[in-house]
Amino acid sequence: GNIHLTALGAMMLSFLLVGCDDSVAQNAAPPAPTVSAAKVLVKSISQWDSFNGRIEAVESVQLRPRVSGYIDKVNYTDGQEVKKGQVLFTIDDRTYRAALEQAQAALARAKTQASLAQSEANRTDKLVHTNLVSR
Repeated sequence: GNIHLTALGAMMLSFLLVGCDDSVAQNAAPPAPTVSAAKVLVKSISQWDSFNGRIEAVESVQLRPRVSGYIDKVNYTDGQEVKKGQVLFTIDDRTYRAALEQAQAALARAKTQASLAQSEANRTDKLVHTNLVSR
C-alpha cells in the first residue's frame, strides 16, 4: 500500500509541476527584438532628380484655317504651346483682295446708279410741278 501511495503522490506532484511550468511560460515576457544602430551622418541631399521619359497629351486638336485658300506660311511648330489670338496661318490673300475690289467696284456702280436715279426723280418732279410732263 505504501508503495502505491508514494507512487501516486509522486505522479500527482509531477502533474502539478508540469501544470505550473505551462502557466509560467505563458505569462513570461517575449524576448526583446534585435535592432541595429547606425551613426548619425550630416550631408546635403537633393530635393529633385531628373529622369528620361516621354509624355503624351491627354487631349489634342487639329488646327485648320477658318477660311479656304492657299497657306503661305504656318506660324507654329507641332507641339508648340500657342496663345489665344496668336496668328497660326498666313493665307495667300490675292483671291480675297480681288473679291474685295470686285465688291468695291459693284458698290461704286450701285451708288452711281442710285445717284443717277435720284437726279432723274428730281428732274421729273420739277417737270411735273411746272406741268411740262403728264402725271
